[in-house]
Amino acid sequence: MLKNYLKTRYADLALARVESEKRNSLIKAWEENEKTKAENKATKKVSAILSWENTKKANIEAQLKKIEEQLEKKKAEYAEKMKNKA
Repeated sequence: MLKNYLKTRYADLALARVESEKRNSLIKAWEENEKTKAENKATKKVSAILSWENTKKANIEAQLKKIEEQLEKKKAEYAEKMKNKA
């Protein structure tokens, strides 16, 4: 009788351990999934920010180049004007 009880108790404990390990495995998988989703979301946001920064930088560089060209044109016109005065 005691042997049967011990066998049943051991089986119950083994089953409980397997169920606990399964539950822990599922929890770990869920945590990893959530971590991956958060990392992917952060990566997407960083990419969007970098794209925005690059667009703004390109626009500013284009404006700067346009201003530099205008200044060079005015400088050349002024040099020509001074040359004609002399």
